[in-house]
Amino acid sequence: MRLCPSCGSEVDENARFCTECGWPLARTKKARLVRPSLAILFVLVFIPILCLASLYSQGIVDPQELFQEKGGSSHISSLAPTPTPTPGHSPALECKFVETRENGITYIQTGADGHKIRLCDNPEATDVTWSELKDFLRQDKTDEIPYREEIFVCGDYAEMLHNNAESAGIRAAWVGIAFYYNDVGHAVNAFNTIDQGLVFIDVGNADMGRCSSDKIVTLRKGKQITFELVFSCSDFYLLPMEGVVKEISIAW
Repeated sequence: MRLCPSCGSEVDENARFCTECGWPLARTKKARLVRPSLAILFVLVFIPILCLASLYSQGIVDPQELFQEKGGSSHISSLAPTPTPTPGHSPALECKFVETRENGITYIQTGADGHKIRLCDNPEATDVTWSELKDFLRQDKTDEIPYREEIFVCGDYAEMLHNNAESAGIRAAWVGIAFYYNDVGHAVNAFNTIDQGLVFIDVGNADMGRCSSDKIVTLRKGKQITFELVFSCSDFYLLPMEGVVKEISIAW
């Protein structure tokens, strides 16, 4: 039974009018379960399955790895492919700034643009033979960079060659040089070769035409600095002369 909204009298569930006052009554509808259509089921269920099947066929995802138990709870793994490890081993480089001492004063060395010279050492780098060092210098392109004041000077060349050598597994040093009667210093690199001992290398580009700018440097305190080409060249050139060596600072 239900009540008439007009007079409050009890009326039958299926009555269309109130028997007391004649008020029209709306028929009630029972709630029914709404079932999803086949189209909705297809979108929600079958399309994701088809997508996963496509990813599996392309080797992007393995269905067995989608759900993995971790600590009793479900874990959904990423659909992105796992990167393939790169062959070989690349050790982490250890970097530091360069400090040199001149006239008892410690200086932080900087490049042409004012940045601090930063050397990155490879803990697994080793000393090599003179022949192996020449092979490295032959393929290294640092000497091809033009020398430009306030852009790229000797300290920058020595920084780049050092870091390139260490990355290649060759132990290298950055060398600062001070001269008598000259406030302008110079920077080169040092390599402790297995068969030729300590070798100083300058790769600064001296506008030497077709000749490579890779040079062997002779350094002795109180003596004139001298240069010799690493690779012979028939072109005419004038090797730089910078003065008498006063101090040599080697940063391994």
